[in-house]
Amino acid sequence: MGQSTIILFLIFYFGTPCQTEAKNWESKVSFVNFNHQEIKKVENTLRVIKEIIQSHEFENRIKHFMFKKKKIFHENNGFTNEEIYQKILEGGEVLDGKKPDSMMEIELELFEYSSKTIGYTYPDTKRIWINKKYFSKYTIQQVANNLMHEWMHKLGFNHGANWDEKRDYSVPYAVGNIFEDLITEKLQRNQ
Repeated sequence: MGQSTIILFLIFYFGTPCQTEAKNWESKVSFVNFNHQEIKKVENTLRVIKEIIQSHEFENRIKHFMFKKKKIFHENNGFTNEEIYQKILEGGEVLDGKKPDSMMEIELELFEYSSKTIGYTYPDTKRIWINKKYFSKYTIQQVANNLMHEWMHKLGFNHGANWDEKRDYSVPYAVGNIFEDLITEKLQRNQ
């Protein structure tokens, strides 16, 4: 058996290194101000997020994302699409210089405020605040969009404070939208 045959066998049997990392991806979430039903909603969302992360469609959408006719994200911190995909799989939140562990580790806190703010976070905390006004009426797709958007901030990606047409192509907005789209497509296929 030649070396290329062995390599092909290993890839077929175990998957590529990225696929193996995707299969190992997990989430560890603590909750503040959530009731049992709200926790279940987040847990169901996280289950679907994991399925999406493990899919080839997700890998392809991230790696082939286009901004201004180039395979890049806007406000990408100098990372290629492949490197952004890898960062998502590695789950190395920048807080405290945490080493990659293929895990989303966050604290979620529901707050009630009649603002247009859906959610927010700060770079010096694991916590992500989610506005109950939106969370209570959001679908799983929309919750996934918001969670992944805020988690991208935890991975070190930001966007402009004011909206412009480029902001939707920033890593937090684009990745959140990719999740919402892929979950919607998955649910439509299952109907």
